[in-house]
Amino acid sequence: MDIGADRGLLSLALEKNGHKVYATENKKGPYDALCTSLKLSKSKNVRPLFLDGMKKVDKDVDTVAILGMGGRTIFSILEEGVKKYPDIKTYVIEPQSAFSLPISFLLDHGYKNIAGSMINETRYYPLLKFVKNCEEIAYNSAERSFGPYLFHNHDANLLTFLQEELRRLDSLSEIGKKRHQNEIDLLKGAIELWRQRNS
Repeated sequence: MDIGADRGLLSLALEKNGHKVYATENKKGPYDALCTSLKLSKSKNVRPLFLDGMKKVDKDVDTVAILGMGGRTIFSILEEGVKKYPDIKTYVIEPQSAFSLPISFLLDHGYKNIAGSMINETRYYPLLKFVKNCEEIAYNSAERSFGPYLFHNHDANLLTFLQEELRRLDSLSEIGKKRHQNEIDLLKGAIELWRQRNS
């Protein structure tokens, strides 16, 4: 299921790899554009749905992708759907902001981060894959903020992002630094964790 599918590029790519996909949009204009794109592509296995979030998920859905949205929006979608649809095995998320909200939520609800990367386009954001997991794992604040896999896999873009963010905050006035002290501490701890995992 591709939530917020835009013009369906991801859905069409998945279809080419043999998958049946439900592609959703929750506003009339984007939904009409999605339907037009699928029609022009002569799609047979991508079904467009005018749907908000995870209000309705068909029983055959085992994977949900929520890409290109703010972390708060992704979190609200997950909060609505994860408990309601416990049979979903995989989530792929790409929060553009407030990374920790959806990441921590999935970690706290039995999903393990098994793949991903820190994307660098006009800005940095994580693209992460989570799968259902029965094992209880303790995560620290850095892993909850940016995704455990990025540290495990020594993601170079993650380190660059952390260092750039720390430099930005270090350039603030003393008053500004005090206001962002928790964030500064988190970034320093995340950089140290990355280096430990990479040693």
